[in-house]
Amino acid sequence: MSVTVFPVRLVLAVAFMVLAWAFCYVGALGRSKSVLGPKTWRTR
Repeated sequence: MSVTVFPVRLVLAVAFMVLAWAFCYVGALGRSKSVLGPKTWRTR
């Protein structure tokens, strides 16, 4: 990897992480606490 490409790849990776966070945040805005509820997949 050349020295000039690394910063571009780093900036793109950070931008995609922020974009993914924004989509997850917007998707979680409409959920209520009851929808998130307790995890039922665990065995006791």
